[in-house]
Amino acid sequence: MTYNKPPNMTFTAMAIYFDNNIYTSDRDDNILYQYLYHICYMLACKLRYFRDYEDYDEFALYASAKIYLRYPSKDVCESTPLEKRYISILNYTKAVMYPLKVDYQRETYAQTYDYKKEYKAENFVNLTKESIQKDYSEGLYESVIDALKLLPKIIKKIVKETPYRNDVLMSKKLYMSCLLTFINSMTLSNKKNRKNKKKKRYK
Repeated sequence: MTYNKPPNMTFTAMAIYFDNNIYTSDRDDNILYQYLYHICYMLACKLRYFRDYEDYDEFALYASAKIYLRYPSKDVCESTPLEKRYISILNYTKAVMYPLKVDYQRETYAQTYDYKKEYKAENFVNLTKESIQKDYSEGLYESVIDALKLLPKIIKKIVKETPYRNDVLMSKKLYMSCLLTFINSMTLSNKKNRKNKKKKRYK
């Protein structure tokens, strides 16, 4: 984290402090910005926006800067009409978190194209697919691992439903055959392994 959370301040207390001081001329912009950073960081973690730990810090810096710039500067903040003031920083941040997440991911992950060069629709399609897959792949790895752990039990259950269920030796052979067949289907061939190694070498 870029800023360490004050041990004696809860997120609610930081939000209240922000609301009580943001429209005062003697406010401390450094403290207020850090409190806003922690609020954004907390909400992003609570919503489980990212897979990579580093993204939470980068996003919190991005979101807090965007939100803070929407407030008037210190020299004119007190003259801001009440009807144009944000009443609750916590509620406002919650409301704009998702749009900010989308903007952050677009700016961070999207490739910038040089349209003076030859445009290739295939590259754009692949990039879009990767972006969508990244958004929806959170927790996929854990789900696959859990499914793989259940596989032996599933195979044993299926073997017990075959005509050979009372034949111990045949049941064992069927079980091993199913298990090995699945493992082989998940294992890359030597040709594909060599191809992947070449790709990594030239990246």
